[in-house]
Amino acid sequence: MARYPEKALQLRATLRLAQDRGYVEHFSDEEGRGARMDSAGLIDGRLVLIEVKHRIGASLLAAASAEAGPIEAKIAAALTGLYRAHPDPLSTVAGAIWDRRRPPLVALLAEHWSPKARGDLAVLCRRRADEWGFDWAFWRWTGERVETIDEGSTSLPPPVDAAAWAALPIPGLRATAKRAPNRTIDDLRAIAAERGVADLFETFLAEAGAAGHRTKPARASLTVQVRGQPGYATTAAVYAAYLDASTPGRLAVGVWSERLAAAPGDLPGAASPHPFGFLGDDRFLSEPDEVTRLFALPLRASG
Repeated sequence: MARYPEKALQLRATLRLAQDRGYVEHFSDEEGRGARMDSAGLIDGRLVLIEVKHRIGASLLAAASAEAGPIEAKIAAALTGLYRAHPDPLSTVAGAIWDRRRPPLVALLAEHWSPKARGDLAVLCRRRADEWGFDWAFWRWTGERVETIDEGSTSLPPPVDAAAWAALPIPGLRATAKRAPNRTIDDLRAIAAERGVADLFETFLAEAGAAGHRTKPARASLTVQVRGQPGYATTAAVYAAYLDASTPGRLAVGVWSERLAAAPGDLPGAASPHPFGFLGDDRFLSEPDEVTRLFALPLRASG
């Protein structure tokens, strides 16, 4: 399974877009190699640039009104490359299929949307669309299909030629993200209690500590880092508990299963049909014994 959840999400969503909306993909960066957008293609002959995120929340917005967030910076960079015919693969492919008679559609696709982030990004896109000459859409992956949850069009008349597109005043933006305050273990315990997984989370903490692993709290999750082993020289996250994806009696966990000397069928709990973490193998554990069995699986000694 892919270690990055956006890859699995992108592959499923673009396949469904092809089936439901006739999307023809011409460019894909599902391996996350640094392209300014994750997918580019055509719907009814119209250029679509797609950015895929597992979750769109406050971390993708600007830290202050005078700065740019990661999403805004990516849109600016992608459009600059397209309008000015930069030689990178995305700009080259997108420029070759774009008819230039219609503005490109920039689609932000995510499985989870923060209501506040969605509202703030809509305000941003309405303003930037009129300045930068693009249409926009917010798409949500339901697990089965892509649904449009918001959209808008630029009021800017399409430039008359390639030189006029290239002259649109898109600034070079440096992204600065909002940073959520650090959580403590006690903060996460409180969240676990709210989500109905307090006992499971306590077992997760205890087993990670008993194994001598280091825990790292985040906004609504806890990663468990394993020290370097032969063949894996660096310390890396191998386990994680995702409290925001947990439901009463079901602790959502992620596992980097390649680091475990166990077959996929040996992992306890139920596999999640949808990714919610970055480690690759996402599962739900319903019993403290399942948590104990997870940490009892031996670590792989070499790559």
